[in-house]
Amino acid sequence: MTFAFIAEHRGTWPVQTLCKVLGVSRQGFYGYLSEPESKRERANMELDVVVHEVFQEHSGRYGSPRVHRSLAQERKLHVGKRRVEASMSRQGLFASKPKKFVVTTLADDAYAHPANTLARAFVASRPDERWVTDITYLRATDGWVYLASILDLFSRKVVGWSMGRSIDTALTLRALDMALAQRKGHRALLHHSDRRQPVHQ
Repeated sequence: MTFAFIAEHRGTWPVQTLCKVLGVSRQGFYGYLSEPESKRERANMELDVVVHEVFQEHSGRYGSPRVHRSLAQERKLHVGKRRVEASMSRQGLFASKPKKFVVTTLADDAYAHPANTLARAFVASRPDERWVTDITYLRATDGWVYLASILDLFSRKVVGWSMGRSIDTALTLRALDMALAQRKGHRALLHHSDRRQPVHQ
């Protein structure tokens, strides 16, 4: 659920930003927090945990009919088919078809590649000595949201981040701008990132 995602990550990113990116109102989110948890909601949350476990155990290849059957046969848990369907829908779980490995990034030979100075030495002796960056994706109710983040290897804290609907250069530059504005960096700062370019599917 979108509100549950915001509640889980509001310690890392501002609630206002998360609500804006995910297309929900702050009033709705705070209303969600103030609602007492009903018995049905608790039961649904418990079911969600088990459904998610079964889905992961079978590598995301099971749709609701097979998850429903697995719950009865493997977990001895008998619930209605519609409840299983609703649980998977709440969690954004959809059966994936077997497919070949898909490359999402490619090295761009049009640009000169600097040497890998970090050389997998993911440690630092002081703040703002070494930053590393990465991009991940999160499922929202209406599609994917991409998150670019920059981590200070000394403190292991996120010093800059950016969220958006597109995975592009602007996404990473916004994260870098935030990090530089907040931390100022150091003249000897090493900013390490993947040298590969995203492939738009």
